[in-house]
Amino acid sequence: MLVTLQPISIITPVFRTAPRLLKACLMSCFEQTDRNFQHVVIDNGSCDREISRILATYQELTGNVTLLTSETPLGIAGGTQRALAAATGEYVAFLDHDDELTTDAVATCSEFLESHPLTDVVYSDWEHIDVRGRVLGSFRKPVWSPERLRGNMYPIHLLVIRRSLVQAVGGVRDEFEGSQDHDLMLRVSEMNPRVSNIPRVLYRWRAAPGSVMDDPQAKPYATENGRRAIEEHCARKGIITEVRGTATPGFYQHHRKPRARHVLSMVLPLSDEPRRASATAKAPALGSIINLADRLTQEHAGPEYELVCVTSPGRNDSGLKAALHEIDVASQVVEAPASGQGRYAKLNLAAAQASGDMLLFLDENWRVPSLSD
Repeated sequence: MLVTLQPISIITPVFRTAPRLLKACLMSCFEQTDRNFQHVVIDNGSCDREISRILATYQELTGNVTLLTSETPLGIAGGTQRALAAATGEYVAFLDHDDELTTDAVATCSEFLESHPLTDVVYSDWEHIDVRGRVLGSFRKPVWSPERLRGNMYPIHLLVIRRSLVQAVGGVRDEFEGSQDHDLMLRVSEMNPRVSNIPRVLYRWRAAPGSVMDDPQAKPYATENGRRAIEEHCARKGIITEVRGTATPGFYQHHRKPRARHVLSMVLPLSDEPRRASATAKAPALGSIINLADRLTQEHAGPEYELVCVTSPGRNDSGLKAALHEIDVASQVVEAPASGQGRYAKLNLAAAQASGDMLLFLDENWRVPSLSD
């Protein structure tokens, strides 16, 4: 048996599932080539003896099942949240009660996480199956894009997230029932996670009667909750937009609204050596900016501009300050607290001091290309 360093807890809320499909779902977990995982299953108020019997038998057959029961339906979001509270794995994965995993799903994810221990989120491709398990199609997912996530919950199935990160954002929220996974992933994305894609089918998404995969219009509330989740996410990120649904449920479009005022901060780190020549002789970028400043301000209808120069202690910057004083662009000189700091430390310092909502990082040797270049 493969011993993994990153155990995974699989979360499965069960609610009045067709017995044959529930058995197929559970069997796909039982037949995993890597059995070093926890399967947290919650009977989410089914009140069905056959389902209770199937779950009890499944628990007896394997030693890695945590079986929970709710007397009343909690919804997918509520059931998932309760199951998350019982999870012990370093990562959590989500499996719907009528879907299946490929037999190598856990092994593939565990091996990837073991070889990439800093990964916070990993997702795979999925294939579309019918009630008999026949493949109808597949989705080969693109690489991670927070912007794409604002239009569609494309990382879904199979989605594996570091459990501490799920806890940090508050887990799953009831008010986004039906799109609770999209809301969760949007909040996780705000934590700047390290996200990877495994370009391999590890999940079999079933088009069961009444499911969104079978009928995209089956849960109209899910579409609205997804729209609200994106809208709230954008508000938290300071993105001014109107989020609208599309003809395809689960896909959204944005109507961005321009800010009343933009300021572009041009950040220019200068080398440690003092300037004995003119302020711009050894800094072509500074000269280019000074020469273009008036034209940018007068001819460009876009943002306002600010120039932030970061220097080191001991430099003679009187010439630099005099040159900046002559241009009609807001500017400031930021002095690094100690000499010998690297370029990136200077960039971070200047960015922290900048007042603009947009940053343009320049190199000291940057020049504005001429039309003949």
